Amino acid sequence: MENLRGKAFRHVIITIGLLLHLHHQVALQTVPLTQPYSGECEEEDTIIGEEPIALLCRNNETDIVHNRAELQLDVDPGAFTCGLDGSEDFCTLAVVSECDRCANQNAYKRHVKEMMVDNLGTETWWQSITWSKIYPNPLEINVTFTYGDKLYELASDIEITFQSARPRTMVLWSSKDNGITWDPLQYYSSNRCPTFVRTRGVKTFFSRADLAAVVCTDKYSSVLPSSGGKVIFPLSERLDLVRRAGGSTALYSELARNDALQNFTLFNVLRIQLLHPATDGREIYGGDPSTYLKYYYGISDIEVTARCWCNLHGKCIDVGDREACQCKHNTAGTNCERCLPMFNELPWRRGSYLPYPIGTPNECMRCNCNNHAQTCVFNPLTSSGRCLDCTDNTTGEKCEKCLPGYYRNETAALNSSEVCLQCDCESLGTLDPNATCLTESNALTGQVSGQCMCRRGIVGQRCDLCGDGFYGLLVEPDIGTCKACACNRHGTVDASNVCNKTTGQCNCKPGITNRACDQCKEGYNSFPFGRLTGDCTACGCDPGGSFGLSCEPRQGQCKCRKNFIGQRCNQPRIGTFTPSLDAFSFKPKDTDCRNTSALRTQRRYTDRYFHVCEQQQFMGFGTIQGLRQLAAEW
Repeated sequence: MENLRGKAFRHVIITIGLLLHLHHQVALQTVPLTQPYSGECEEEDTIIGEEPIALLCRNNETDIVHNRAELQLDVDPGAFTCGLDGSEDFCTLAVVSECDRCANQNAYKRHVKEMMVDNLGTETWWQSITWSKIYPNPLEINVTFTYGDKLYELASDIEITFQSARPRTMVLWSSKDNGITWDPLQYYSSNRCPTFVRTRGVKTFFSRADLAAVVCTDKYSSVLPSSGGKVIFPLSERLDLVRRAGGSTALYSELARNDALQNFTLFNVLRIQLLHPATDGREIYGGDPSTYLKYYYGISDIEVTARCWCNLHGKCIDVGDREACQCKHNTAGTNCERCLPMFNELPWRRGSYLPYPIGTPNECMRCNCNNHAQTCVFNPLTSSGRCLDCTDNTTGEKCEKCLPGYYRNETAALNSSEVCLQCDCESLGTLDPNATCLTESNALTGQVSGQCMCRRGIVGQRCDLCGDGFYGLLVEPDIGTCKACACNRHGTVDASNVCNKTTGQCNCKPGITNRACDQCKEGYNSFPFGRLTGDCTACGCDPGGSFGLSCEPRQGQCKCRKNFIGQRCNQPRIGTFTPSLDAFSFKPKDTDCRNTSALRTQRRYTDRYFHVCEQQQFMGFGTIQGLRQLAAEW
């Protein structure tokens, strides 16, 4: 948005600068600006790194009839050209009639359709068959000029020069869709205008308030002159009504605001509909067939000046043998009639001539799809662009949301390809059979994105854990069912009944064991039944006087060795003694052996070697007074 505001600000500055510049020119030269809007479509920005500034585009006027390769010229019916099927007689409608002959095989007698656009003026002409060939059927012919999909804007009057006398009745038509639909530009008739006014809604004049009115006139339908007369579509007269009132400023303001007038001047097909040839009136009496040799159409030249029309969004360039719009302002199409796929944040509009003489380009604006789409369309309900075919598992007007089954990755930027992660819900623990999750965090409820919709008693983001007091949703047996922790609260820390959600292990006190904390550990006794804050008591068995560290679980009596007594086995029986109540330790004496193994063992020692030294040497028993010691008990 800052970028757009910056561009708009610079555009205003440039506009003011150009206006001052133009005012300066007028003051110095006193020459009015006759060709506004004829500059380039954009101007390089003086700020490094900024995009070019868009300017209005308007193309220059050009002759679009003579020697134009893209022009498709048709006469319908095609056989109604004089002399195509051999020689054919005709006579002029002059007071002193002269007769001649059409012959397609003779270069001087040929009058084919191309001769009305060969730029040779009245020296050559197209000529129709005479009425004598089909009378009493009407002699009606269409002459059509087609320019493909390319639109043109009429820039001046259309002038049609007739080698014959001008038709008694004809209509000039235009089409903007290659002849699918037609709009009349003007009716011409010496005797049928009242009929056209009554039946076709045609008017007899245009006005300042109705510049695009379709009128019928008899001005160009006189039988005289018998040759060389012109039929004109006077666009300049309509525009002069505005220009006289306020000059060029008024004219371009009218074109900017009056869509009917602007559309009235646009076409990609023109058609001359010839409905009735000029006659001397004798046809109503019948009689001599030679009379009808004077009745035909002949066109020697047509002048149509127009501009290649790009909706003020592009310049025309030559592409092969035809013109094509080089669209700017993020537009596309044959006539720059639509926005580029990713630039529909605002509805497409043609450029505007206002303010005069700078105009407004009405650029297409890029949609904000957060880098997750390549196409958007304008949504009139939201007055902004709606992104299409969002990628990266996104959806929404701006691809700002995650698809069902995905959730917002709040550690990633909104335009990141990793912004939406797939929900990882445990189907056994969810209410939704499709295992969808919360797409976005909810500050009111404290739920975070990715939270699955859990069944009652199930917890965890994935709904894969049982609630407090239960465990084993995914553990056999009865997978999918939570099992009660059933902790022995006398044996758990803080008398808790909460266990590990997966294994079911309760949180035991230091001296207590088992999953449910219901038994003293080895080396402990006196489980604290009835004492929630108590713990099992350590046995405290003497390691020298007892066979182990364990004791009887209730009374705590250790298992004593021979001649040891006491609950802890730490007292010698009466009549016996021991040098120490600690465990004995035997080590080699007077040796440099550095032992790497333990000597003490609980098993009977039956081998000579009992101690491992470094360097893989062994310490063993020797002999005493010639006797070999074969065994030892520790």
